[in-house]
Amino acid sequence: MKDNVHLRLLRSLQANELRRLKLFLRDRWPDLHRLLERLSRHKPDYAPENMDPRSIYEYAYPDAAYDAVTFSKRKKALSDKIVAFLLQEEVKDNTLLSKRLLMQRLAHRHNLGAYHDNSERMLAELKNAPESASYYHEAFQYHLLQEYNHKPPNNDRANDELTQAKVHQEKAFVFWQLFFALESKNRTQYREEPSMRLSIDFDDAYWKPYISEPGSVLSLLHQLLMLHEGEAKREAFELLFDKIREQANRYGQQEQQILVRQLSNFAIGQYNRGNVEYRPMLFEVQKWAADEKVFIENGTLEFQIFLNIVLVACTSQETSFARAFVEEHKGHLPPSFRTDAAHLATAYIHFHEQQFLEAKRDLENIQRRDYYDFSTRWQSLMLRVEYSLYREGKTDFTEVERQGRAFRAFLKNNNYELSATRQESYQQLIYFILAMAKYRNNVDPLEDTLKELQSELQTANVAAKEWMANELRLLKNKARQYG
Repeated sequence: MKDNVHLRLLRSLQANELRRLKLFLRDRWPDLHRLLERLSRHKPDYAPENMDPRSIYEYAYPDAAYDAVTFSKRKKALSDKIVAFLLQEEVKDNTLLSKRLLMQRLAHRHNLGAYHDNSERMLAELKNAPESASYYHEAFQYHLLQEYNHKPPNNDRANDELTQAKVHQEKAFVFWQLFFALESKNRTQYREEPSMRLSIDFDDAYWKPYISEPGSVLSLLHQLLMLHEGEAKREAFELLFDKIREQANRYGQQEQQILVRQLSNFAIGQYNRGNVEYRPMLFEVQKWAADEKVFIENGTLEFQIFLNIVLVACTSQETSFARAFVEEHKGHLPPSFRTDAAHLATAYIHFHEQQFLEAKRDLENIQRRDYYDFSTRWQSLMLRVEYSLYREGKTDFTEVERQGRAFRAFLKNNNYELSATRQESYQQLIYFILAMAKYRNNVDPLEDTLKELQSELQTANVAAKEWMANELRLLKNKARQYG
């Protein structure tokens, strides 16, 4: 059986959505319900190579002879019903969207009574909605609908429908301008991109009010941008974080995620520049986001975010938090990554607790190594584990060398997936680890090698730089013992 739209849709569903989908189909489309029941035996991967079309068809349609063309039409019908179900779920969950769509449906009719009833309900919903980019969009659409649906004229120009539509459209514009400007600070590939640069002068009296409302998401995004523009001060960072925590309920979830990511990116940037005082603040930001479940959407937590939170906790020597976080949140991971991501997270914990054999066992239990981001993390940690075991006399030099070669081959074959900066940082990681291993193995001359490595490390773009500096200090102690 070939992969198809209906299988890709099924893979995207959470367990509770699948249950609701079956109820959605059961009474109205019993044949499609049977087809779904049969396909569900192959969840969560729904691998087409494990499916026999004839047996699936005969289960769903026991009174009909198998026919490939008919089966294709039935799979298309199932796809259509899944899409209809998902749209119904979105409209049910997104009350602003549902009311605005109903307003659009009721507009331009000879009798607008129902339209006006719903417009009043939407206006009340807007007044209580969290501040977000989608809120600006829905408010913009609402005021335009009001303007063009026979609403009595409003002589108050500051509050007429067109003025309000323009205000919300400009708020959305300011929001995305600030977002793109922040992204250009954090992503190397956008740094010199003219289209990403801020095109608003906030000193202009026209635009200044948009970023002046205390606690508004626009104000906070502007303050984040100003952190990049001025001399970095930890006090300003902490004050901004406090504001975000205090006002978080005012913002939509997407906006909370953006604020947390931008705070984290700034802290990481400062830490990478040698401002080590930002590391505990980075952990506090990530811990708050984890406690508030900022990054869990539709019951799902992306495995990259899951691993990032674990890694930040481990490098902050908060492995107890990391272990508790893994246990509490691994059930939110996508099924296809759940087991392996939990193994990798546990490997990070064991590695930072100096339990290198346990970390290696965790890594060896990981099956999925095809996705580049996951595989890069696996390769990087395995190389550091092998070196650490070699340092402790629990493996030999050839294992470190073998893993270094394997990592280099992986990066060569997957370089299109990684940014140039990240590619360089991992190549440097391999270089330094193999150089340190050779030093320990006495393959290279002992004289001057250590000093050269320490000098190179100061300016190198290398992954796990702090760990590397600590390993070089251990080598220096070894040299003193035998010098």
